[in-house]
Amino acid sequence: MTKQLPAFLEAAELMPYNLGNALKCGIRRGKQNSGAIDELEKMAWHIRREQTLRRTVNAPIIGEKSKAKIHEICHSLAENETAEIRTAIHYLARASTQPKARDALAMAAGAIEREIAIQKAKAERS
Repeated sequence: MTKQLPAFLEAAELMPYNLGNALKCGIRRGKQNSGAIDELEKMAWHIRREQTLRRTVNAPIIGEKSKAKIHEICHSLAENETAEIRTAIHYLARASTQPKARDALAMAAGAIEREIAIQKAKAERS
């Protein structure tokens, strides 16, 4: 019997490498010893890395079934997230399925930077 992957890993495997890693960091933030801010910073790093790569190379072409699966999983993952993480996940899905969606990467990066600022402000108040 084959063990089924958690949904976010299934989506991450369908996405370009850096975007899949960004999604994983976003979902597991606060569940790792490194803490939420560290995971968010890793998420931002992967998004910025993908932005750098896309200046010279478009994302790989993804089949229609995979595109639908990425959007379906990302939509369900984003339901219980903060507004900034929900925005970032939405734009990660878009950037994964549209090879030239550089604007989506910028929007995802901006959302993560705002979430990092929110989390740092909460940590300072504690």
